[in-house]
Amino acid sequence: MKKSLITKIIITTILTVAIIAIGGTVLAANADYTVLQKTSTEYVVYLKASVDKDFEFAYTNSNLTDDSTLDYIKCAKDQKDGLKVAYVDEALYTQFFKDKDATYIWAKDGENYIAKGIKLDLSDVVSEGIVSFVTNTSSRISVKTDGENVVTEEKDGIKYTTTTGKLEFTAKEGTTYSYAMNANEGEYAKLLELADKINNSNSENTVTQLDNSKEFYDLYQKLIADIEWTKVENNEVLQPNDAKDGDKYIVFILEETADGAETDVQFMTSTVKTDKQFVTEEQVIQTVANLPITYDSLVLFVVLAVAVAIFAVLLIIRKKSKKESK
Repeated sequence: MKKSLITKIIITTILTVAIIAIGGTVLAANADYTVLQKTSTEYVVYLKASVDKDFEFAYTNSNLTDDSTLDYIKCAKDQKDGLKVAYVDEALYTQFFKDKDATYIWAKDGENYIAKGIKLDLSDVVSEGIVSFVTNTSSRISVKTDGENVVTEEKDGIKYTTTTGKLEFTAKEGTTYSYAMNANEGEYAKLLELADKINNSNSENTVTQLDNSKEFYDLYQKLIADIEWTKVENNEVLQPNDAKDGDKYIVFILEETADGAETDVQFMTSTVKTDKQFVTEEQVIQTVANLPITYDSLVLFVVLAVAVAIFAVLLIIRKKSKKESK
């Protein structure tokens, strides 16, 4: 193998890994290997049993039992994790893959076999389009995820203000939005789990990142194929009325324009915040009475009582005087 070809594939590997490191992306995985596709004739092959040690590899188009006639090639190395990789360049692709029914990979470390005639399938690999798709998930459609919906209610002299979350869309002429909100359960919970792993994958090696990303992509495509869309009203999507603070929801989004349709997904965490405030209006209680209740009216009652008493005394004196005159 020419040195220029080895250099070329190593550079290709470095560029691919760099893209994944930036975006947290994606790819084809198998129990024995994970494959990255750079072009229609260039691939990077991670043999999972040998990413941490040097090895040699070779290809065949038949499942041989004797590999003594094979021309082995020294593995390459990715600079992100220092992982050892096999590869397919244009020359190897033309010789062993193009128009071939099957291709098998052999790999060994000295006399120890790492891969002994494992069938290598290049049909289940990631393209640059898939890399871009996973990288841009949750940002393909512009949406504000921290919107607030405020509802105020007054009861028994107390004002309740409840703030909950919502998604807000930018109104665009000729654009309509639809959505499907799903609870964090079953396969939807798995999608969220994979998204979290991809977003926090700095501590994991490239193979693990690729496997998680490929699984995310495949599950996304499966789930979105069966969605029943609901039209977005007033350019907003409110969280469910029965949502509790901290509940998680997986919200698929569809944007339709005259040029076509685009899909995306947002991972929504519900918020429920209620504030109470006493109403400070002055309470007025009216009292109804037969007579005015004033200071003057009290004096009148006293005068009246004294007059009645004097009148009674005079009557007694008068009666007594009449008896004496007789």
